[in-house]
Amino acid sequence: MDVAITMKKAVVPEEVRRMAHDRVCRLERYLPSIDRAEICFVEEPNHRVGGERDACEVTLYAPGKVLHAKAVASDPLAAMDRAVRRIGEQCARRRGRFLVRSQARMARSRADGFLRPPYRRASTSQ
Repeated sequence: MDVAITMKKAVVPEEVRRMAHDRVCRLERYLPSIDRAEICFVEEPNHRVGGERDACEVTLYAPGKVLHAKAVASDPLAAMDRAVRRIGEQCARRRGRFLVRSQARMARSRADGFLRPPYRRASTSQ
């Protein structure tokens, strides 16, 4: 998986870059077909709260699907954790839907007689 990590108007610290890469690469266990991931850190002034807030946007590109999540927190790592958690839930839902559909297709094929049940050897003990 190709991972692009950027930060608007600043440079991403190496520690944050390494942790972001590790966390996003873990998402491949939910959705192994991910081709590319983009992580963008942004420092947004939030005048209602009275200080700067860190936001993280994570976008995953898989064949036929683009998953996107954005989260805001008090520091970049917390924002990244929230965004990765949100996009992980999206990946798990997508994977679950895929499995349900494929299992339903398999059941229909078996009912129609296209697939035979697994072959079992007869026991040869005498």
